[in-house]
Amino acid sequence: MYPVDNIYWEAAEKYHCAIMKSLIFALSLILTGMGVAHSQKTESFRGKVNNGYNFWIYTPKGYSPDSIRPLFIFLHGRSLCGRDLNRVKRYGTLHAIDKGLDVDGIVLAPHNPGGAWNPQKIMNTLKWVEQNFSVDTNRVYVLGISLGSYGALDFTGTFPDKVAATVSLCGGSTLTDFTGLAQVPIWFFHGTNDKAVPISASQKVIDGIKAIGDTCRHLFTPLKGHNHNTPAKILYMKETYQWLLEHSLQHKGRPVNKEYTISSNEIANAYRSLSRRKRNCSALSEQRLTQGSNFFQTHCRGISQRMPATQKSNATPKAAPVKERWSRCWLRYWMDFLNRGMTCGCIWRRKMPNVPLASTFTPAC
Repeated sequence: MYPVDNIYWEAAEKYHCAIMKSLIFALSLILTGMGVAHSQKTESFRGKVNNGYNFWIYTPKGYSPDSIRPLFIFLHGRSLCGRDLNRVKRYGTLHAIDKGLDVDGIVLAPHNPGGAWNPQKIMNTLKWVEQNFSVDTNRVYVLGISLGSYGALDFTGTFPDKVAATVSLCGGSTLTDFTGLAQVPIWFFHGTNDKAVPISASQKVIDGIKAIGDTCRHLFTPLKGHNHNTPAKILYMKETYQWLLEHSLQHKGRPVNKEYTISSNEIANAYRSLSRRKRNCSALSEQRLTQGSNFFQTHCRGISQRMPATQKSNATPKAAPVKERWSRCWLRYWMDFLNRGMTCGCIWRRKMPNVPLASTFTPAC
């Protein structure tokens, strides 16, 4: 067993209480800076619903079973169909959240293995989620793109008393009776140069609603000159979800909110704006991490300065055994871990003991 500097241990015992107080305070600052990353959760569910879909559930910051949250249902397009549930995260609402979008609600992202979306299967999946999560049943929203737009409109028209509002992106509907769709606030987006699903598919639905004589709950934004891919960017804009949240089943007459506008220029810059918000968020987290670690280091330096000169002069030489170095410098190793490990979220591994202290740990990402 390696010898340990007794004087060091006397000093460590003397200042143990002060060190621990500094540690607790610093960690509180650090965890505050990283609160978003720790409180959000995305989880997959397979085989949970009879006659339903496998799906992902995202729960936002501050989610608790004791408080209800609005629910967003995202229905993907044909390109994400298949057996791999992870395909659902390639684009859309979950991908936007992963890139930094703040969605204030639970997100249900079912996975369609192939073929048309089935409204009853969506409903069965939704019921399971409502039974197992704290969902505000008056604020259930649906977003669909391409094939998912057909699913969103078919589901909305089949269960109009279940959906508070819907966003339809470059799609249409297989329904022949548009009575249900006429009861729900819907915002249609479609590119005029869409070759995959022509804009006439959305126009057909709108014309069907007009034939009933009630179009007061609908908005239509044709995207001049844009193709089938452009509307996907709308899923990455905070305004899309804010508009949905303006609606509720409890609103008398269920009017559509017409105060929001989404221009072609805003859509074109959606990815860029989202990246900028993510960088700002990362910078804030980094700033809070630095504040916490600086406080920690200042206190440790103050503790060292208060040590008697005799204790400082008897410090173990640089070439001391590894275990003794570890005992004396555990605080510095811990700060190295906090400064770098928690910033990048990596798992750390121990390297050779004789390398300089600043590079004692390296990330194993």
